Amino acid sequence: MNLTQECLAQKLFVSPPVIANWEHERSYPNIQQVLALSEFFGKSTDYLLKD
Repeated sequence: MNLTQECLAQKLFVSPPVIANWEHERSYPNIQQVLALSEFFGKSTDYLLKD
């Protein structure tokens, strides 16, 4: 989708470093954030949570 960390962070109401931490597996989104990611990307939560 060619999004920056800053753009995604704004849409999810978090800071860009939070997105970076998710990407580098230093932290993980909470359930509300997983639901928001699911809606934003149009993917099921199963898709997002499974390897």
